Amino acid sequence: MKNVIEQDKQSAYKSISRAAKILSCLSDGKNTVTEIAQYCELSKPTVSRLLKALEKSNLAIRDPIHRNYFLGSLLNRLVANPKTTHLNLITLSMGEMERLSKICGETMVLGILVGLQNIRLHMIPSVYNVRVYEDSDDDLISLKLQGAATQALLSQLTRRELALVMHNIKLENATTISVVDEREYVLQLIQIKSQGYAISHGGKIAGALAISIPIKGYHFPSVLSIVGIESRFKPMLPELIPEVIASANRISSNLTKSP
Repeated sequence: MKNVIEQDKQSAYKSISRAAKILSCLSDGKNTVTEIAQYCELSKPTVSRLLKALEKSNLAIRDPIHRNYFLGSLLNRLVANPKTTHLNLITLSMGEMERLSKICGETMVLGILVGLQNIRLHMIPSVYNVRVYEDSDDDLISLKLQGAATQALLSQLTRRELALVMHNIKLENATTISVVDEREYVLQLIQIKSQGYAISHGGKIAGALAISIPIKGYHFPSVLSIVGIESRFKPMLPELIPEVIASANRISSNLTKSP
């Protein structure tokens, strides 16, 4: 009996793994049974069977005219709310964000990069009345190249991915000290990747200071940021930078352990 149960488990795991690969193919524009079978190294009957199962679950849809398959409506609903989709990252980050908030009292922000959007997943407002960020219902922000958070996110991209971003978004002179030269900007990203954090002094908002640390081990570029009034926040930086790096490292470590 145990052997039968174990065989059923292995079969279920294999089916789930194969279905995940097929969904990945659909997201990459491989829409025919033949293309998917070649990419996943599966037989066409196996691919057809799994596609029909995904279709019944609304995870895939089929164009009856051209017989191509596409991602289904259920997946669109699942990813429509980023806070639900990235709940694991949020949960693993909240404790560290609360710890840092108690240390510095400034605004804590957890964000990810999806396409050309900087998505704010979680925020702890500053304890001070005068703050840089106010709470808002708008968590999907069109990407702006200035600011520590954006630079920490972009420093995690490959050269090809970064080139695509730079092709679609132009550097803007947000403040008098904003970097507007593309070569200089890319050199800054290389330095940020090397040192492990980004700091902006009024690069996006005059009078503001931000420190952002990349979170590694997640399937989207992710960043943990602290934003505050420069005159109040700057004296804390020497002691705070190691604390933020340690928090980001712990989140990254927990992500690798998370199933």
